[in-house]
Amino acid sequence: MEPEYKPEPPLPEEEQYEIRPWVKYAAVGLGLAVLAAVEFATYRVGYGRGYADATASGEVKERVNAVAVKNLHHFMQVAYMSDEKLSDTVAHYQDTLAWIREPGVRDEAEWMLGSTLVERGRVQEALPLLRQLFERVGMTEVWARRAALVARAAAEAGLREDALAYYRGAAERYKTAGDVISRVAMYAEMVELLAASAGDKEAELLNQLQQEMQELGAAGQEIRSHVLAYLGNICRANGQNEAALQYFEQALSGVDTSKSPSVASAAVCYGAALLEKGDVEVAERLLRDGVSRLGDSPNDAAFLVVALRDLARLEQDRGKQDKALALLYRAEGSADGRIQQDCAFWLCLYDQRGWVHFSRGDYEAAMTDFSQAIAQSASEELMIQPLEGAGRCCIALGRAEEALKHLSRCVQLREKYMPNDVPAMGRVYLLLGQACDMASDTEAAAAAYEKAIAQLPDASADNADKMYAMMGHAYALTQLKKWDAAAEEWTRIIELSADDKARLHEAKAHLTRCRQHGAPSPEDEESAS
Repeated sequence: MEPEYKPEPPLPEEEQYEIRPWVKYAAVGLGLAVLAAVEFATYRVGYGRGYADATASGEVKERVNAVAVKNLHHFMQVAYMSDEKLSDTVAHYQDTLAWIREPGVRDEAEWMLGSTLVERGRVQEALPLLRQLFERVGMTEVWARRAALVARAAAEAGLREDALAYYRGAAERYKTAGDVISRVAMYAEMVELLAASAGDKEAELLNQLQQEMQELGAAGQEIRSHVLAYLGNICRANGQNEAALQYFEQALSGVDTSKSPSVASAAVCYGAALLEKGDVEVAERLLRDGVSRLGDSPNDAAFLVVALRDLARLEQDRGKQDKALALLYRAEGSADGRIQQDCAFWLCLYDQRGWVHFSRGDYEAAMTDFSQAIAQSASEELMIQPLEGAGRCCIALGRAEEALKHLSRCVQLREKYMPNDVPAMGRVYLLLGQACDMASDTEAAAAAYEKAIAQLPDASADNADKMYAMMGHAYALTQLKKWDAAAEEWTRIIELSADDKARLHEAKAHLTRCRQHGAPSPEDEESAS
């Protein structure tokens, strides 16, 4: 029997129309999606039409160009900025140039800022920007030339390390570009910079450069010879004479000076070194060859005047004072306007020429040169020799007071700086005694002569200074009526004057006078004993 069907009771009226939760959420989501789609479609259609209209009308392009031109116009005026404004712009260049997106344009903009500072002499301020710029840019010839420009500016500003770094950067870029001539020129400028203040560190760098230049072959031979010559000069200054000669030999090895006249400077250096060593014949040949090939350019002038002065010294030693004088005046003409007035060359030239004038008996001209040498002296020690020369001239000219001034100063400086040069000290004391005699200061003369006698070597055919000092001392003691001391001095002079009859006769006469005034004779002393 089937069960009886019973229908379910109807729902309450408020429940009959209630929507299920999942249906409700689905409907809301669908509505939001439809709304978003409509808005997106509206935006795309509007954007597309607006962009198309703007670009078609040129409005966007005009606005972009207006901004770019405004920025560019402002930047192009960097050359006319005040120093303060320019410095501020460079200090904040990252922000100032942030609108430039193209790397090449950005590099050029930074170079304009940095080079403008360099042109104004504010190299130190430009270096931080330029350092980063050159680390980033390529190894092109354009940037090689720019690096060289910065190097020269840094060198002129006294920033030697920075200058060397930029010279090296320029040389490397020229190497990449295959420009051998310009690369050699960079090495040449580095060499001149290092040679201007050559010490141990500079010698090390120069040696490194000459090794690098070997790979340049014949193209770099001349400048390498210059470097080797500079290294030889540094060794000479340090007393390393054998090493200096080796450098000079390398400098001239395989070089024809007739075809490479600039290498004549190495020949001059080599000749000067050999002259000091005593190899006069070869030295003179090298020096004369150098003089014949060197010009009057500023680069050659320093070597030319060295050669001329050394050749003048050779002529002096031969007694050919006129030839020596002509060479020294030529040296002065070659140096005028090419060698700075504060260079030690001028002091040496005037002093050397003063002694040539003195040996010729032209005391006024000699006095002029010695006075100029004293004025050029950068230190007290350098005054010593020209002071002696000036004192000698004043004695010869009869200017006692001037002679005393120069020779007293000379003695003072010799005692301060050269106390171990005893013979030279004795020589100056002899001159001082003569000046005191001229000034009628007999007491001071006697004291000076006594010091001269104590320091001068024994008299000989080549050195009569000690005898002159003894004679001057004996005369002074006689004038002071110090009969016993005078008699002792005249007795010593007699013992040393057997070969000089005139002096022997004079000494005996003065000794007799001393004894007449109470000085005992040897016989009297024996009787008393």
